Amino acid sequence: MGNAGFFLPNSNHENIFVFPEAFYQLLILYIKQSLFNSMKLPYGNQVDQQQIIDKLTTYSLNFDHKEGKHKAGLFKDKLGILLENQEIILTALRQAAINEELIYQTTSEYRNKYVIDFNLTTEVGTSIIRSCWIIRLTEVYPRLITVYQSIKENEEDSSNSTT
Repeated sequence: MGNAGFFLPNSNHENIFVFPEAFYQLLILYIKQSLFNSMKLPYGNQVDQQQIIDKLTTYSLNFDHKEGKHKAGLFKDKLGILLENQEIILTALRQAAINEELIYQTTSEYRNKYVIDFNLTTEVGTSIIRSCWIIRLTEVYPRLITVYQSIKENEEDSSNSTT
């Protein structure tokens, strides 16, 4: 029989072909990847606007935050976004949560994590923005955990500056 599978009789005395466990694992992986390739953020229309504002205010657009100040500097320099006009990024994040495709997803025993990249254009410039979201297993709405200029864009900028 080996890896090819085998037949088992069922209660109606019919033979049922049974595949090895590894086959089922591969099939499940294939199905997940197929579904993921066109997946959007679950409950994207239920993001909490105040939670996003809090994250922007206390972290991503905050020049006084130890790590956030670097993100705040990029948002200011590349897009002209500051706390005073955060509505630009707030609106873009809410739209991305609903409309954009996921580029990455992972699960732990406590939460599901989702990553969305999207383009944002302002009067100052255009950037690829990476937003990371979690949905705790006990909740049914996404929480923004971070937002920043995508690494892909930083790599493009550094390669363009050497030419």
